[in-house]
Amino acid sequence: MKNIMLVTGASGAPLDVMRAEAAVSLIARMEALDGDAERSSAGDAQVLEAVAKLEGRLSYERRPDGITVRYIPSMEAKKQLTDDSLNGKWDGGIVKKQQKSIRMTPGALFRFPLENGEGTIGAFITDWSPFPAAAAIAVHKDHPAAGGVKREEADYFTGSFVRHPLTGDLLPVFVADWVKPEFGTGAVIINPAHNQADLDFARKVGLPIRFGLVPGEVTAQPSTWPDAPVVKTGHTTKTGRFDNLTPEEAVKEYFEELHAAGHADRFTDIGVGSYPILEEEAGAGSERGALHPSGLLKEICGLDGADGTVIVSQAAEAGNALLFARCLFYDLYGKALVPEQVVLVQKVEGTKQSEEADGADKEALCLAVLVQAQNGQPAVLKKQIMEQTERFLKNHRELKAAFGLAVPEEKETGAGVYAKVKEALRGADYQKAFTGLYALQKTLHQGIGKGILPLQAVKRYFALAYVLLGDECPDGMTVSGEWKDL
Repeated sequence: MKNIMLVTGASGAPLDVMRAEAAVSLIARMEALDGDAERSSAGDAQVLEAVAKLEGRLSYERRPDGITVRYIPSMEAKKQLTDDSLNGKWDGGIVKKQQKSIRMTPGALFRFPLENGEGTIGAFITDWSPFPAAAAIAVHKDHPAAGGVKREEADYFTGSFVRHPLTGDLLPVFVADWVKPEFGTGAVIINPAHNQADLDFARKVGLPIRFGLVPGEVTAQPSTWPDAPVVKTGHTTKTGRFDNLTPEEAVKEYFEELHAAGHADRFTDIGVGSYPILEEEAGAGSERGALHPSGLLKEICGLDGADGTVIVSQAAEAGNALLFARCLFYDLYGKALVPEQVVLVQKVEGTKQSEEADGADKEALCLAVLVQAQNGQPAVLKKQIMEQTERFLKNHRELKAAFGLAVPEEKETGAGVYAKVKEALRGADYQKAFTGLYALQKTLHQGIGKGILPLQAVKRYFALAYVLLGDECPDGMTVSGEWKDL
């Protein structure tokens, strides 16, 4: 059983979203006629279960009117985005867009044992030449090491300490509001004498500022004392066996010893950022407010880990929402999302007609945005296309009203032309399908005034129109039978 999934951006343009929704509905109808696909929607219980499963991968942005919950993909989920064997199962253009959204940063992962012996805190580092002078560890406010206690302060001491793996020193663990949860592991080493941001933080919370690198010889003479920050220059100091190394030598020596002891590994961070998956309204007192899951979260939960998915995505979201869909699917179900088909809905440019569309005009607008923007070109809903879709719908309604007048043909003709429209629908070429069906419709419509309405032809028309429009067919015909016979 295939699933049909819709991927739109968190702030997609209304016309783009409308066209994407129209496309996914069209595919759902078409596949349902073949009996091998469904459009599923996740319930509240599925969504809450998914959020609980993602705990530790979430960041909470507090606002006066509620909370925005952002999803941070696991390293395993991000690694699949760079796996050639998996990317080969996706369209090359989509993969190219996603690769542009990924930031690769080489460095190392250092593990700091907690003083209480209950695990470690991993920190991603790109330059560890002054590592022995580290003064603290800082984590983002929703990091597991923060202790689960939410405080109003922007920066504060958690009450926990870790061991410095090279010196054995005890380093305090702080929460800092400037630590990016989506970068590395969401934990950073604070080395105030060698980084300006760390220096500012140390002065704010009162951390010692010790030098692990100095530009020259340091004596009791104030003129030899270094000024912070010292960045990748000079030589190591106050490290005993590691004194007088260049920054490059220090990086090599420190890593080799830490790696041999199991405290460090080479590591390349895969940066993709984070994505909003849930909004929670502010409740009264300690009460929780209403939860509003994003469309992406509901879509992924609705798949329930099934394979063989047909994805309809806004083209502009191929490198953003669709990228996070791949990660979210992996983190929830432990396997890669490999679609059977991906339909990209191109950007649609708004016009006065689209802005003013209301009531019955919305049906024509929906059809117009569906059939426009082919071959990667933006669609401009000019008066001509709006009038064309309006005439199509008017003719369609009149054919539907005249269906009872249709009579069997003496000789069946034209089946191949209808089959070509079906082929265009299957190939997601909705403009070609609309053009072909509109031409057939005009011929049939002319027959109303002449009293000639061939039954078989008009049944085929309504089967195709049902897929394109979603409009129910006249009584007395079976859509699935006509569709399968084409």
